[in-house]
Amino acid sequence: MGGKTRVLVGVVGYPNVGKSSLINSLLRTKAAATGDRPGVTRALQEMHLDGCLTLIDTPGVVFDKSLSDASAILRNCIPIDKVDNPEAPIGEILRRVGAEQLRKVYKIGAFDGPGGLLAAVAQRRGKVSRGGQLDIEGAAVAILMDWNRGFVSG
Repeated sequence: MGGKTRVLVGVVGYPNVGKSSLINSLLRTKAAATGDRPGVTRALQEMHLDGCLTLIDTPGVVFDKSLSDASAILRNCIPIDKVDNPEAPIGEILRRVGAEQLRKVYKIGAFDGPGGLLAAVAQRRGKVSRGGQLDIEGAAVAILMDWNRGFVSG
């Protein structure tokens, strides 16, 4: 053929792990849209690094079919606003991070289990629904958002 060899490099991985950011770093420009939630890249996008090398940005892919809902949520594979039960993965966060670290992060006192953590965070953040009930779901969403942003990590 005698011409230059053209190389296509696909960047593939879980949602929201930095695929588009890696491409932007290599290109030294903001060619691929990025965000702090999954689903920013919705289709394959080709970007030319030079005459011979093309980078392909892909939407996030979840490989593991046995991935539990809690694990998928904690890997930011599912947008928090699409989670049916945001309270479900809180036990896993508690297990990974530990009660003492969560007490420090949220500046709360001792609590018993995931339900106690949610109640303490709801009270600390003033999450109260109509009728004076603690907004446990709102507290769960807040904790999940903190987890996905790296404010809580384990």
